[in-house]
Amino acid sequence: MPIFGKIYSPKLCLMTEYYQLNGCATVYTLHKLLSISERTAYRHNNILAEIGFINQVSEVPKTGRMKRPSIVWGIEDCLPRQSRSAIDLHLRLMMPKRIVSESIAYCLLDSPTIIDYYEIKYDDVLSFIKESQTEVHPKSVPRIADQVCQILHGKGVKIIFSR
Repeated sequence: MPIFGKIYSPKLCLMTEYYQLNGCATVYTLHKLLSISERTAYRHNNILAEIGFINQVSEVPKTGRMKRPSIVWGIEDCLPRQSRSAIDLHLRLMMPKRIVSESIAYCLLDSPTIIDYYEIKYDDVLSFIKESQTEVHPKSVPRIADQVCQILHGKGVKIIFSR
């Protein structure tokens, strides 16, 4: 069967649309976001690479959990910031605690606890995590609190550590 006979697969069309909208992605990101099997994502990614629709843009740096580095694929005229956002999204999807940390950080940014001069106490972050509706293992609370503080600090919030 010629390669162009495979182009009309609905999953392949979905992947093509994702690349057109976002510019870059990793196979793992496509697997998670489009709810397709990782094997199908690899196969369709290879088809798109064979016909020249996408090419290798960069690599995701290898972290502790990753067995091998992942490749960022992108369309011909993708921008460096699109590649960077694809790497960030890939790493976020690989770390479930990071997703929890981001949701808690944005809840804190929206809550009235950070009113006075855009600052918050570390103890308030800990208590907010413990009181929140997310099911967080008690041993994970300090690590998630540190990640929440990193996110808040990146948004310009001053973190006060009490002694």
